[in-house]
Amino acid sequence: MRKSTYEIILPLIGGDEKEIEGYTLLVNGLYGAMDVVKREEAEKFAAGDFAGLSVALREHLMLRGHLTRKDEAGELADLKLLARIHKTIPDRSSVGLVILPTYDCNFRCPYCFEQHRLQRGQGFLDTTMSDETLTAIFTAMEDYRKRGYKLGGCTLYGGEPFLEKNLPVLKKIAERCRALDMPVSAITNGYELETFLDFLLEYKVKSLQITVDGTADSTTAAASTGTACPPMTASCRTWSWPFPTASASACG
Repeated sequence: MRKSTYEIILPLIGGDEKEIEGYTLLVNGLYGAMDVVKREEAEKFAAGDFAGLSVALREHLMLRGHLTRKDEAGELADLKLLARIHKTIPDRSSVGLVILPTYDCNFRCPYCFEQHRLQRGQGFLDTTMSDETLTAIFTAMEDYRKRGYKLGGCTLYGGEPFLEKNLPVLKKIAERCRALDMPVSAITNGYELETFLDFLLEYKVKSLQITVDGTADSTTAAASTGTACPPMTASCRTWSWPFPTASASACG
């Protein structure tokens, strides 16, 4: 019996972005299992002291793949088998991207499920995707294509992707997408959309999903921007722009 080659041991982080004392997260990258155990149990597990674990926990970890009787070659055989099965599932022979160039946003919508990012401070929010991360993403996409996968589209997400400060990194992303024939789409609040007209034209952005939560007054109040909503809704109305392949949808 041994710890899986594909085991990842992580601190358990709560919704407040703080570590939960006394517990550890076990993740198995081969079988996709994620389990929370007490920290002292995780320490014994990491050290190979499996006899120090309860019988029930050992059996559970075996069932989930964290513990295994297979050697590295046996686990690698499972990985190759799962990869072959994965490619036979409909829609699994293609791969696309969702890229967050930044977590920052010019709105503060109360329903946003990413509100926890605000606790990281403005320094974190001001950060945009590095060239190193960008290179790693598209190197992986090139590798997928070499292995026979069909490349789908790239969706820009956030935070708010269409912030003026993001334009340099968005151009780099769009250039890499164009080189791989990957169409670009975006999910945006649309407020600074007019800043990106040339970008939308140059890179033939396929579609935009623009969130509108009600009237101008109610949307402004919900977003808590302190600025009026009409510039965004005016942009939405201009889909007679020369973007024959583009479309916009309003949500909310």
